[in-house]
Amino acid sequence: MGVRSFLWWGLLLFLVGPISPAAVNPGDVVISEVAWMGTAASSAHEWIELYNNTDQTINLNGWKVVSLTDSSPNFTISSANCSNLAIPAKGFFVLERTSDSTVSDVAADCIYTGSLSDSGEILVLRDPSDNTIDTANGDGGAWPAGTTSPKATMERIALGAPDSDTNWDTNDGVHRNGLDANGNPINGTPKAPRQRASFHALDVVISEIAWMGTQADANDEWIELYNNTNQSISLAGWQLVAADGTPTIAFSAALCSNLVIPAQGFLLLERTDDTTISDITADCIYTGTLSNSGEVLSLQDPSHNVIDTANGDGGPWPAGHETLRATMERLDLVAPDSDANWATNNQIQRNGHDAHNNPINGTPKAHKPPYVTITSPTTAVPAYRKQGDSLTVSFTTDEAGTYTISVEGFSCDSGSVSPGSHTKTCTLPANISEGPKTLTITITDQTATSGSSSQANAVIIDNTPPAVTLLTPNGGEILPANSAFVITWVLCSDLHLGTMPIELRYSTDGGASFPALITAATENNGAFIWNLPTINAHTVRVRVLCMDLAGNSTYDDSDANFTIASFTFGDVNDDGKINTIDARLAQQHADGVITLTGNAFLAADVDQDSDVDANDATAIAKKGIGLPTGIPGFVLGPNPLAPEGEGLGERSVALAFVFLPALLLLRRSRRIATLLLTVGLVSTLMGCVEFAGLPPPSGPAIYLTSTAMPNGATRTIDLVIQSITAQGGVASLQGRITFPRRVTIHSMTGLNGFVVKALCGTASDPCSSPHELRFSLVKPSIGGVTHGPVARLAVSASGAHGTVHTLSWSGTAQVPIVLGGETNTEITGFSTGNGQVKVR
Repeated sequence: MGVRSFLWWGLLLFLVGPISPAAVNPGDVVISEVAWMGTAASSAHEWIELYNNTDQTINLNGWKVVSLTDSSPNFTISSANCSNLAIPAKGFFVLERTSDSTVSDVAADCIYTGSLSDSGEILVLRDPSDNTIDTANGDGGAWPAGTTSPKATMERIALGAPDSDTNWDTNDGVHRNGLDANGNPINGTPKAPRQRASFHALDVVISEIAWMGTQADANDEWIELYNNTNQSISLAGWQLVAADGTPTIAFSAALCSNLVIPAQGFLLLERTDDTTISDITADCIYTGTLSNSGEVLSLQDPSHNVIDTANGDGGPWPAGHETLRATMERLDLVAPDSDANWATNNQIQRNGHDAHNNPINGTPKAHKPPYVTITSPTTAVPAYRKQGDSLTVSFTTDEAGTYTISVEGFSCDSGSVSPGSHTKTCTLPANISEGPKTLTITITDQTATSGSSSQANAVIIDNTPPAVTLLTPNGGEILPANSAFVITWVLCSDLHLGTMPIELRYSTDGGASFPALITAATENNGAFIWNLPTINAHTVRVRVLCMDLAGNSTYDDSDANFTIASFTFGDVNDDGKINTIDARLAQQHADGVITLTGNAFLAADVDQDSDVDANDATAIAKKGIGLPTGIPGFVLGPNPLAPEGEGLGERSVALAFVFLPALLLLRRSRRIATLLLTVGLVSTLMGCVEFAGLPPPSGPAIYLTSTAMPNGATRTIDLVIQSITAQGGVASLQGRITFPRRVTIHSMTGLNGFVVKALCGTASDPCSSPHELRFSLVKPSIGGVTHGPVARLAVSASGAHGTVHTLSWSGTAQVPIVLGGETNTEITGFSTGNGQVKVR
């Protein structure tokens, strides 16, 4: 610039003063759109759009966008944070929060900070002089438009009208501009006008796309449109455009033999020629390939307003199958385009044929019927029901509408249904016949199109009850409480039994009621082990009930009462032990000396023949010393009343069937105290008598001294009691004698009125060990002996070992011997005494 020019401009400034911006009136610049909810990429990606209503560019330097609610945002437009300060005439100006990636494909004019509350703000636009030029939501409260789900902006309807709640609208999700930070379409129109059309969004929709072609030719693609309105619509001037430009279909008479899509009707576009679908006439023929990897299709009215889209969010096609040539079908014709609103044809509901006359896996120019899948009951897993029963049915459907459930043509339930999984209950007819029935579910959508699914033999009607008969217990039995009993029945017969159809109960009131459950469900194998309860009841009955899968049931009860009593077989005196005291009581009853009644009689009748005799006494004696009894249920084994883990057959003196060693026959005292219990051999002969149920002695061992007994010599040994007590002496005793191989016991007999049962160890009844004698001594009559021999053994020796004249032993032990007195009570606590065995 020359000096003269510089002086000229200086003079001009001096005369007119500095240039001032033109005055701005309220409404010249307005807040035209607010994305207070952010975008699908982030709720923090907020943006604000301004619009210039004038015909002049306006410099916004120094202007402010302020929240009167909480001062956030409070932003001044300046070159420090704006790449552009001027808003063009009839143009837009966009402010993006935090960064320019909020609207990724539209450049921001300014970057601001400060969040907009989702619950509402009062926004004010001010000029540099703090004059209010415009407001948004000026009356406060919640935002008048916009949504958080989906993220749809608040758009000003009339840009020249003042701010009011009625002058704002929510973006419709069809008329859109721009992409968010993730490349998804923004439900808004940043730097673009809010679109208006004489047609509304979704008046006409893209209803089906065969982007994969047909089985005849992958290039035989076709597209179907549907008119949602009640009036015919001419598509002249409309366009169907792919985002990549191929195809671009301009509806005109040159391409279409028919441009009018009827009310609630279809229009079919076929690619290249009309043989794509050989038996359905195309309305339009187009060119251009649909990519199998995905397209974004947009249906636009003559004003280029977007009426509908398909795969609007881009990416792969949301439905359809390339290999099966199955089309992509719109589920809800009045719902916006979304991935969830498209499904692949199920190859069951089809319409039309391709160029080679193969069925089209789609429904060109026909409504797609709802797809229904029955999940329960099914042919594989049927439901068993009686006439008039309730039936629960589960199914899935892909469309909203009404459903009807029918069984063999009988409708049993109906109502409204939405897409997804459902469980419904219907009532079967009371007059439906027996046998397998077909279940059918029909869905009718909002276009009155129906789809159905059936499962043959999914419902079995069964009104016939099963048959069952109880065998035992059937009355008269006497069963000990807390023992095991086997309930038996004739196998339940029915065509439709489950794996556990049997229920067992018992009654204690003679069958008037059966409240007590034995088992709720068990196999139909004819037997069940019942652990009897601990009760005393004489009016007990058992019920066996059989129920089939349909709920039909039959039961059978015991014909008469039976008894459960709190006793243990063999424990006649109920002292917790089974021994010769119990055997003696049974023998006394058998001999008529005493009379057993009640539980004592039941415990003594171990063979359960309703009588107590010598057989019962013998069995009890055997059980007491751990021998086989020959009676089922009263068998060889550990004494059930003895401490756990102990038994007679072990040598340890700590076992349950081991009585204490000792009949102390020392000559230190003239009073011989007790019966022989243990004979221990130091050199050649060892014998022991062990008594059931007693602990080992606490004193020292007792030893036997002997002289040799010639081979083949025979002797007798007396078991002697002397000076027992004033109560009358021993009435019963049981025990075991063991002896070396060189000694043989020929026999054992009772003395002084004792009955001797040599239960094993003799030549006629050998034990498991040949060197053992087990015995039981029972005094059947009242009273006993105070001294003298109670049993005699005949023994012989084998081998040259000299002659045994006397066997004697000595020692000191506290011997808690259990003896039965004449009153059948136990005598315990004997003090240290002496004993002897005489060998003659």
